[in-house]
Amino acid sequence: MKKKIIMLMTALFVSVSAFGATIDEILASFSKLQSYKADFRQITEIENFGKDEYVGRIYVINKYRALWDYSYPYRQYYLFTSDRVDYYDSEIRQLVRQKNAEGNQNAITRLMLDIGNIRNNFHVTLSGDNVLNLVPLSDIGVRYIKVETDGSRITKVISEDPTGNKTEVTFTNIQLNADIDKKVFEPTVPSGTEVFEYN
Repeated sequence: MKKKIIMLMTALFVSVSAFGATIDEILASFSKLQSYKADFRQITEIENFGKDEYVGRIYVINKYRALWDYSYPYRQYYLFTSDRVDYYDSEIRQLVRQKNAEGNQNAITRLMLDIGNIRNNFHVTLSGDNVLNLVPLSDIGVRYIKVETDGSRITKVISEDPTGNKTEVTFTNIQLNADIDKKVFEPTVPSGTEVFEYN
């Protein structure tokens, strides 16, 4: 569930200077975004289990790769490419690599790496001047997503899954279309890490 939420957040962290305009103009601005990076704070509330907090940094190059790099409460990361998802967990010293079959790639991953085509996967509406509402067109593990903006960029994303679990991600120190060294997308893991590969 956490992986799906992260992919959705990545897909939605874009420039929103077109807010106040039409949805078509907003979505057109998505496709112009080349890269972004930001700090994030994630609060996940699991039904009957309370809240967990995570802190880290996100890096995205549109249509190339995305990295959610967690520093708190311990080191972990999700690395997304067009055909693979890697998840590293330092607590259990494991790296899981999962390939997406050609033609059967996860819809959220496709969206994340081509964010201009958001309507392929979501019904999109606006509420007020500052909230973009997304409802999935098919079952992808999320009931809805709400995106808040300060008028120039996304500041918060809130989502809920079908079982009532909620995730809230707040972004700070946002940099749009900044140069990102592609070596960021080649994170290293300690020797002795157990690696699992799934096709």
